[in-house]
Amino acid sequence: MVPYVPRIVRERLLRGLREKGAGMPGYNSSFDLSIEDMELIETALRRSKAELSARAIAPEAIANADEAPEATLRKIHDLLGRLHNQKVFYRPRRGCYIGG
Repeated sequence: MVPYVPRIVRERLLRGLREKGAGMPGYNSSFDLSIEDMELIETALRRSKAELSARAIAPEAIANADEAPEATLRKIHDLLGRLHNQKVFYRPRRGCYIGG
């Protein structure tokens, strides 16, 4: 049970927090991840996606349809796409480029 706090006390507390700048913190928009960290994240996402896909097409999944793996699969797929689109791929400036 939440104790009763008079309105004037709440207002003073909130005003003090706002003046000190102790409001909600913002999001961290800068991450310091290495290439190995990104590979680990992508591998974990791909493994989760494979397990969810296998669970979604299994015959017993039809009987236990209490969760929706399709929505989670879509989120993982979109996240992997965004990670791929942020990569900078190496291409030589001179000479012939042979992709593979």
